Amino acid sequence: MGNKVVASVYIDTESMDNYYEATGYQVAKWADQGTHGGTIEGNNTPHVWQDTIDNTVNNGELLKLAMDYLKSKGFSVRA
Repeated sequence: MGNKVVASVYIDTESMDNYYEATGYQVAKWADQGTHGGTIEGNNTPHVWQDTIDNTVNNGELLKLAMDYLKSKGFSVRA
């Protein structure tokens, strides 16, 4: 956008709307709640969305990797 690069990280819930009697949003919500199919709780089931965001976006790792990559390709980068 202009002289800025903008990226979005998200789950495409619309592409997941073929699950049995559930919307893609509901499937993503179940995955983030640590359930499988909305009903089965595991002992060590990840909270898919929040765990991913915490380990990439919230800790700055994704931004750092993107900036390092762009710098390696000769782009002037600042956050």
